Amino acid sequence: MRSKSAAEFEHWFRKDVGRQLVRVEPPRDLAAKIEDQLEGKRRMRFDLRGLTPFSQAVLSKTLEIPRGQVRPYGWIAREIGHPAAVRAVGTALANNPIPYFIPCHRVIRTDGVIGNYGGGGPEAKAQILSLEGVQLKRLQTLARSGLRYEGVRSTKIFCFPTCYHGRRVREGNFVFFHDEAEARAAGYRPCKDCRPAVA
Repeated sequence: MRSKSAAEFEHWFRKDVGRQLVRVEPPRDLAAKIEDQLEGKRRMRFDLRGLTPFSQAVLSKTLEIPRGQVRPYGWIAREIGHPAAVRAVGTALANNPIPYFIPCHRVIRTDGVIGNYGGGGPEAKAQILSLEGVQLKRLQTLARSGLRYEGVRSTKIFCFPTCYHGRRVREGNFVFFHDEAEARAAGYRPCKDCRPAVA
């Protein structure tokens, strides 16, 4: 298979990704920083000054989502102090100037469905999440059942289904909830790490 020329690559990028490439001279340690970033270590910083304060807040909050986990759009809206701005969060993420490194692929719909992705569509999003360790089949099964949260019987804490606190829990120790009210009524409190609800 023949490799693409720079012009062919730029044409493909504009057509498939929908963004203009910008040429920059990379710093010497960029490769190491990229490798660390891909492994979940946050060594890269991003200049978001050209964006609105709202978009900056959305993207900064998105950077906090750990590798291998997902959060709904509504979580970001609530966390940045604009709980009703779920659609605006989606718009800000759709215009993410640094997809993948600012991990908008880790943001899913409120109903648990993974949703679209500006960096290659839902198929690309699913592949990236799988590479990061998200159990997509489990996540989608819960979404189809209308279950948004998982509780751990032994701790009485409820989390988002991808929270790392549930990674070592046996399946029989989980209980699942449709919403926050159901979890609280059963005597569960929200996880302090993934923050599925206001504590």
